[in-house]
Formats: sequence, structure tokens, C-alpha cells
Amino acid sequence: MPYAKITDYAPKDGLSTGNPAKIIKGVELGAEFDAIAAASLADFALKASNLNAVLTTPTLGVAASTNVVQGYSTTATAAGTTTLTAASRHAQYFTGTSTQTVVLPVTSTLSLGHSHRIVNDSTGAVTVQSSGANNVIVLRQDQECLLTCILLTGTTAASWAVAAIGAKGVPINRQSGSYTFTSSDAGGMVLHPSADTTARTFTIDSVANAGWKQGNAISVRNQNNAGVITISITADTLRQVGTGTTGSRTLAANGLATLIYEGLNEWSCGGVGVT
Repeated sequence: MPYAKITDYAPKDGLSTGNPAKIIKGVELGAEFDAIAAASLADFALKASNLNAVLTTPTLGVAASTNVVQGYSTTATAAGTTTLTAASRHAQYFTGTSTQTVVLPVTSTLSLGHSHRIVNDSTGAVTVQSSGANNVIVLRQDQECLLTCILLTGTTAASWAVAAIGAKGVPINRQSGSYTFTSSDAGGMVLHPSADTTARTFTIDSVANAGWKQGNAISVRNQNNAGVITISITADTLRQVGTGTTGSRTLAANGLATLIYEGLNEWSCGGVGVT
């Protein structure tokens, strides 16, 4: 409420000296200061109320998400599913010796920029999916990532931006059968063990399906006495370093190949034992 003067002191200036009415009394000053204090308090309360209304308006998304409250949750992997919501803690740690599936929140309940840090301290893989059950990323042991909501519509992986934070050392993905590389293999090694002496095919999926990023690199190791590996590609170009030959490559036992996505739908392949 606005401040209104109780006493008008200006007329006192025109009174002659000695006139009792010229004197400003303490009770008058006390009442004036009380009025000023009451008006100031009411004004503060009004502004605080208006500020609170602005901060909680749905257009800012503050009321839609509690992710701004930092914290973490720990889950022991048990071949089960952990479903996150808008109220879930920002950091999610997974421990144990099994696998786990993590389902991200429904994006329509979030605000843009809502994020989750997923850390895999388990020996099994942690598969992160969108609310529509589409794989966003598969985290191997000691891998982690930061996922940020970039669309408030849709239930696919396209609603999330993924930043792989890295791992402690080179993550190794052992495969004893034919295998199709995924984006989570980038920066790691896919290993074909000696115990599997059968010839296998390791396939590079298309950029459209796997979401490869320029600079993604995968090491492929074929151990001693293991069956020959054929490195094939579904839709893009695989070019051998040195010769420029395109098409599927063969990796012999004791061989080590490096695959690098160079952008524009082209991969390079080079190493020891590659033909």
C-alpha cells in the first residue's frame, strides 16, 4: 500500500516563534514513522508475491522439474529396469555384477536442459533408453554419460543429447559371436577371444541407425587362435588405409584393427593382420 502522511508539517513553518503549535511533538513523529514502516512492509510483501508468481510460471518450466536439486541415487544392477521421472536425482550410479536398463523420463513432463548423469560402476552393461524404449546409449563397465533433454515432444532418442564422459582405461567389449557395433563401442575395444575359433562377422551399422559422430574410433582385437573376423559395413563406405580398397575387410588371428568414422558416411580401417 502507498505511504500517506499523517501530519502535514509545512504549515508550521509559517507560525511565529513561541507559538506552541510550531513545536513538532514526539507522538506525531512516532505515528509518522509507524506509517512509513507499515507501508514499506506492505510494498515488500507485494513485490515478493509478484516475484514468486514469475518464478513458478509454467512457461519457465521451474514447476515442471525438480532436477535443479542436485543429488544422486545408487542402484544395484539385477537385470531389471530403473524408470526415471522428472523428480529423479540428477546423478544415477549403478553398481553390482549384472545388467540394467534405465528408462529416461517422459520429455513432456520436463523442461529443456533437464539432464541426468548415468555412471556404470557395474561389471554388466547398462542400457539407457528413451521413454519409448528406444536405445539411447549402452554403457559398458566404467563408462558414464551426460544426457540432456533437447525436445519436449517425442519419445525417441532424438529428444536427448548424449555426451560420453569417458571411462577408466579402455573399455573392452568381448564378443564370441557375430556382432554389430553400437555407438557405445566408440573409444573402446571389441575383442574376439581365443576360445572362439569360429569365423565371425563384425558389422558397422549405418550412420542413420547408429548415430555415429565424426571422429568415433573403435579398436577390434582378434586374439591368438581365434577365428577370422570379417569386418563388414551395411550402407556406408569402408576404405582400407594404404590401399584405398573399399568393402569388407578381414582380420586374422593375432590381428588388431582400428576403425575411424571420418564423416560423410565414410570409415577407414587399418592395422596389423588386416587385408
